[in-house]
Amino acid sequence: RDVDEWFSEDRREPFFVKNLETVQGDERDHIILSIGYGPTVGSGQVPNRFGPINREGGERRLNVAVTRARRTMTLIHSLRATDIHVDTKGPKFLRRYLEYAADPVRAFESQISTDPAAATDSPFEDAVEAAVRQRGYRVDRQVGVSGYRIDLAILSEDGTKYDLGIECDGATYHRAPAARDRDWLRQAVLEGLGWTIHRVWSTSWIRNPNSELDAILNSLSKARAKARSQYPDTTDEGSETQEPSVRAAIRESTPEDARLVDAPAVSDTRLLFEEYEVSSLSDIRVSRHPENDSWETIEKLILRVTEVEAPVHRDVILQRLRSRYGLGRAGRLVRKPIDSAINLAVRRERLAWLEPDFIVVGKEPGVIGPRRPKLDEQPRKIEHISIAELKAGLLRILHAIYGSERDDLITEVARQFGYSRTGVDISLRLDQAISELLEGGDMVLTGEMLSITRT
Repeated sequence: RDVDEWFSEDRREPFFVKNLETVQGDERDHIILSIGYGPTVGSGQVPNRFGPINREGGERRLNVAVTRARRTMTLIHSLRATDIHVDTKGPKFLRRYLEYAADPVRAFESQISTDPAAATDSPFEDAVEAAVRQRGYRVDRQVGVSGYRIDLAILSEDGTKYDLGIECDGATYHRAPAARDRDWLRQAVLEGLGWTIHRVWSTSWIRNPNSELDAILNSLSKARAKARSQYPDTTDEGSETQEPSVRAAIRESTPEDARLVDAPAVSDTRLLFEEYEVSSLSDIRVSRHPENDSWETIEKLILRVTEVEAPVHRDVILQRLRSRYGLGRAGRLVRKPIDSAINLAVRRERLAWLEPDFIVVGKEPGVIGPRRPKLDEQPRKIEHISIAELKAGLLRILHAIYGSERDDLITEVARQFGYSRTGVDISLRLDQAISELLEGGDMVLTGEMLSITRT
């Protein structure tokens, strides 16, 4: 019974047990992932039959499972990575994930490769590489994992690791926004694994190459100083000081949530929405019931709520007034005078309908920004958030992360609005807002990537 409270259904985030098929959209700070596949009794052999993971698209199902944890994940399994021999994509990802969970650094290092003969994307990259080499630093081209490559990387003094990655955002960036936007997210994953990334813009390089080169070398110096301070050299008696290995450096900065390297997630470290303010009506004198008050008093209450909370749903206005009058429920006798006052204020152009059931002050809605609940408050019902506000939230997130797949965007925007779980109603309403943004030309879809319209 000492753990009963954690399983209570009235908790904001109750404990759940779900399988791979039904966990889509759920998130928790901590997830226990139990892999049911394992050795058979007697023979100890592991049948390489992994259900839905074996089928086409199985890697996407696995990616859903391993990205449900916001902070930490505990992995429970009885099979080893070496027990998996299937060559299809899903099991290969499962094997890589088991390797990563057992030793994140070794798994990551084994995937890194370089392509010294690779052609650079533009003369701009050639110029950056040549300038860095002229300062006496060793540089590799096209360093990275799988389909993602860092344009240039400066090696450490002993050549055992990379001290700085350089991203050159020139012509290629502007020609292919969706592909490069995804790289910003992957950059965040690499930085979580110990990389330091410096970004150079072609326009800045053209204006002042010497200043940009100094900025690169300054980033390099800071990266090396940080590595020395976090992982100090150890000197045995009679031996030379040894530089810390890349493995030690990366291990200390392994992300809290173990994600597949090929499947970065939207950043979950920032709160980009303003706090939602709940209107206070305590200073407005009222009688015991709306029926007993004048139209002016009721309109004053409605205007106060709308001024603070607009765009606001008419049911929220009803809730605020019901609370001010101390009424337990809002029956017909309560609704009638309030609805009449709202309609009268609209006719007098003191209020206006923004959408069906949503009200703003005056004739024009003004600037609409996305809002999140305060830390000690519950999020609003999704149906009480206007489509206009949802659109503003979607565009703000896309502006911050430069691009996202549809499901990832919905999950992140829902989290910013204060929802710990992305249920069907939330997903459908955000999906409606995305569709309207696409139809209106404020958002574009390139392949599977959504991004804001460039102007």
